[in-house]
Amino acid sequence: MVERSAQGSGLGKLLTEARLQRIRQDPAFKEVFLRTSHVTEAFYARLGFVTERVTPDRIAPGLHECEMRLML
Repeated sequence: MVERSAQGSGLGKLLTEARLQRIRQDPAFKEVFLRTSHVTEAFYARLGFVTERVTPDRIAPGLHECEMRLML
């Protein structure tokens, strides 16, 4: 998670892409699965993750859990 004052600067994308690049170097990994909130769902979607399930209010009232997957 990037500090709020740095959000929108591209730092989160840079860090996430660096992690994904390292994961892709290992042929044992075929996919990446994550759980996040609906607040950051679009961020991960822009990186290629696909939402598989949304559970309303799972994290807190009004804060929905999104299960997302990226095929490598």
